[in-house]
Amino acid sequence: MSKPLTPYLKKLVVTPPELSLKDFATALDLIFTGDANDVEIASFLTGLRIHRLDFDASYIAQAVETILKYSEKIPDELVDPLGYLDIVGTGENAVVLQRILDSDVAALTPGMDPLVDYILMNSAALAVVAGMTKDWKEGVEIARKSISSGAAKKTLQDFIDAVNKH
Repeated sequence: MSKPLTPYLKKLVVTPPELSLKDFATALDLIFTGDANDVEIASFLTGLRIHRLDFDASYIAQAVETILKYSEKIPDELVDPLGYLDIVGTGENAVVLQRILDSDVAALTPGMDPLVDYILMNSAALAVVAGMTKDWKEGVEIARKSISSGAAKKTLQDFIDAVNKH
């Protein structure tokens, strides 16, 4: 059985991990080309999770770049820009998200805005499920700090930049 991910797994079993972004991209290439086996993939993903690299904006952006490399791009000439109609109002969502990401802590007080409450509760639930926090209350505080400090906005911008590079 071939074990192409072994060198990258060895970089994940040490603390702190020694897996560089270039190593991460190469490991993902091995996974997406079908060269890695299921056991190695599971071990690799577990290592990423243990070291919380799956929450690191740089690793997320690198994963997006790699996924896009293996995605099929539809040629622009085959897309009719007039053929699409926004029937669910998603354009407004971007404006609302930008307003929330530009908020300070006072504007992020639960109970002040139902959309903010929804985002804080959703983020808190994700934090609890991901094991980042023990309860929802702490999860809401983490979300508030992430938004008010600009960390959430920076992570979103890193994601957008990575997608636009493709």
